[in-house]
Amino acid sequence: MKKSLLAVIAATLVLSSGAWAGFSVHVDNRKSERRSDPPPPPPRERLECRFEKPDCRPRDRGFRLDYRNRRVMVEGRCDRGDAEGRFDYYCNDGTRWMIVDFHRNRPERVDCLDPRRGRMFAARNVRECVDIHDR
Repeated sequence: MKKSLLAVIAATLVLSSGAWAGFSVHVDNRKSERRSDPPPPPPRERLECRFEKPDCRPRDRGFRLDYRNRRVMVEGRCDRGDAEGRFDYYCNDGTRWMIVDFHRNRPERVDCLDPRRGRMFAARNVRECVDIHDR
C-alpha cells in the first residue's frame, strides 16, 4: 500500500512540476487522406424550353438552332425562304416539348407535350404551349 501511495504521489509531482509541458501527441491522418470523398456533382442546369420562330432568310434547306450546351433547340426544313413543314422544338435536356407544322412561315398545327401526362396534345396556338412550359 505504501508503494502504491508513493507511486501516486510521484506521478502527481511529475505532472504538476511541468515535466510534461513539452509532451505532445501526434495523430497520423493517413487513413483520411487515402479515403477521399467523391467530388460534389456539378450544379444541375435549369430546365429551359424556348420557342424561337425560325429565321429562314438564308435559303438553307435544313434549319437548326442550338442551346449553349450544344443541344438542339429547334430543327426543321426551310423552303424558298419560308418555314415549311414540321419543326421540332426541344428542351435543353433533349426532350421534345413542341411540334409545329408551318405553312408559308405561319404555324398551322401545334402539338404540345403535357408535362403532367407525358403525352402530346393539340394546342390552340404556340402561346398556349409556351405558357404551359413556363410554369
